[in-house]
Amino acid sequence: MQKPEKEERAYDCVVGYYLNPLSSGVAKFNHILADLWGVPVVQLFAPELRQYAAPLLSIKLNDMPGHALTRLHELLNRGVGSAGRYALFLHATTDLPLEQRLLAGASAIFCGDAHMFARLSPFSHKCQLVWAPATLQSRGDFVQGTIRLFTFGMAHKIKAERYVRLKELLDQTRQSYAIYLSTAIHESDRMIDSFTESHRELDELFEGRVNFMGYLSDQALVHYLKQSTFFASFFDQGVRSNNTSVMSAMQCGAVVITNLDAYSPPEFVHGENLIDIQQCTQLPLDAERLQNICHNARRCSSETFGWQALERRLRGMT
Repeated sequence: MQKPEKEERAYDCVVGYYLNPLSSGVAKFNHILADLWGVPVVQLFAPELRQYAAPLLSIKLNDMPGHALTRLHELLNRGVGSAGRYALFLHATTDLPLEQRLLAGASAIFCGDAHMFARLSPFSHKCQLVWAPATLQSRGDFVQGTIRLFTFGMAHKIKAERYVRLKELLDQTRQSYAIYLSTAIHESDRMIDSFTESHRELDELFEGRVNFMGYLSDQALVHYLKQSTFFASFFDQGVRSNNTSVMSAMQCGAVVITNLDAYSPPEFVHGENLIDIQQCTQLPLDAERLQNICHNARRCSSETFGWQALERRLRGMT
């Protein structure tokens, strides 16, 4: 889609409460719209909002926590942006008095659907009926490769040096490869933001070979673990006996690539039931050897570190 020329811009920034397009549909909408206009996306309470004279507030009040609604009330009292004016794109309506404040102060009001327009237009002649276009953004079909490497559970910053070494080993094979990356489960906005940066770094490192899978169910995770050549997961110091992502991958018979240290389980043996990135000089690609590692990984995960073994230990049984 062709971007409008500069002189056609009505707004100098798009303002939202949530900014991460991975965790908010409104945030994704805002990023696409801002990109079309060539303007920044600004957080609703960011100090730099004062620099902009014509902001478009694109928000959903019923998605915002109570403390944010209080802050928004205070913001409206001070004035929004350098000129104190703003336009409003509403993605939902509420019964909150704050909504009436927003409507009263807006220079233009865009209603995302007909029901919203019918409800709000009696209160203001500034209401206009608009819509929200599709927000699916894809670079095309998944990147394919002879070697398929799967990774998930990366809620924190990636261990860059480990992945640099992994890329060296993959390039060394002289075979095509593709990375499949899932968000797994996140517990906070901070972790989601960290994952977003990790995804960006990985995609850059692997030169566009990363296929972003988003959140996957347990069933889907098992499917991709079984379909992948390798599963990679790296840690600050070394894999531990309570790293459930690695245990899950081994249980599925995946060939795990990770990093070991003195506190890693002694049952985790490089070349036998997993691959230690620090000891590896060449990725194993022989089908029989890979099958042996898969078999040993399953046995280690289920027999030594399985639920029944843990249950016996907790009950004091040997």
